[in-house]
Amino acid sequence: MNKTLPTNAGFSLVELTIVIAIVGILSGLSIVTFSQQLKKERLKADTREAMSWIKATQGKAIQQNKICEITINKQLNTASQTQEAESNIAAVDRCADISTYTLDSTIHSLTPDPYSSSSCLIGTDSNALRITFTARGTLPCGGEIRLISEDSKTTRCINLIAPLGVIREGLLNQGTGSCDYTSAH
Repeated sequence: MNKTLPTNAGFSLVELTIVIAIVGILSGLSIVTFSQQLKKERLKADTREAMSWIKATQGKAIQQNKICEITINKQLNTASQTQEAESNIAAVDRCADISTYTLDSTIHSLTPDPYSSSSCLIGTDSNALRITFTARGTLPCGGEIRLISEDSKTTRCINLIAPLGVIREGLLNQGTGSCDYTSAH
């Protein structure tokens, strides 16, 4: 009777090296993709937080039955209650205690609503946009805020529509240069 010797079946060094190389390449590609997606998600989260803060200010105007006026400052990257010296609203009619919100993303541009008065922009160089919410939640001054990601590849938009007081978010269409508000993106 012939006795068969057990074979030591296993992987050769060349096979293991090839598998490790393939896993390394796939890992490298996924890390780059994950990093890009993380930046986009951070921008989306910051945009939604800013929208939430603006909507809370609009709600405060309705709740207090007063006029809430905020200034979005491009240089400081903040949104805060308009200073009394810069406001045309009497102190009695103004909302009280509006907190300052600092954006994590960079404000790329501020554009007043074309149907609003020119008093929406503060200064001549478009560094500050004044947004006013009436006691009914409407907007005499609206506009568009564009936030840009760290790598400057993605731009998200917040649109405040005067006079209705509708606040919506969108994504900049690189081809047309305008913001797309048709879906949540």
